[in-house]
Amino acid sequence: MADTQDRGLLAERAAQLARPAAAPDEPTVALLSFTVNHTRCALELACVREVLPGGLAARLPTGRHLLGWIVNVRGELLAVADTARVLDPSAPPGAGGGPVVVVGGPGAPLGLAIDGPADLVQATTLLPPPPTGHAAPLSGATSDGLVVIDAAALLADPRLFVARENPMERMPDPRSEPVR
Repeated sequence: MADTQDRGLLAERAAQLARPAAAPDEPTVALLSFTVNHTRCALELACVREVLPGGLAARLPTGRHLLGWIVNVRGELLAVADTARVLDPSAPPGAGGGPVVVVGGPGAPLGLAIDGPADLVQATTLLPPPPTGHAAPLSGATSDGLVVIDAAALLADPRLFVARENPMERMPDPRSEPVR
């Protein structure tokens, strides 16, 4: 009799395992979450190139309002935005020294200064972004309070990029100036 019960139990378990896996009810979005000026923020993981450890960025002494640092990434200088001021222009300048999230698309990358470690999270569909008193580049929010930054808007903002010059292109034409 125990043998019959064991076979029945095994058959039931086999039937449960043979069923196809249930599809998720809602699509999820992979996000990189972090903190900026005591605000829980996130970026869609698809736009994140890498996260650099803290302590690598150098402060720009005469930096623009929204650009505060530069960092050397494998021989290329990368502008790092003061993310707190990007989200709220009235915020005091960030202290820097924390990790840098490198975002990018088809164009030049941009660094975003964050306050602490970053973490991977999954979120279901995004809610509309919270209202702010200014034009913050936000694409939405999660149900648990993460504010999702619009990476495409950041990458399209001309205030966040420095024109790169090739010094050889600025060389004077020797025929136009006399040599002394």
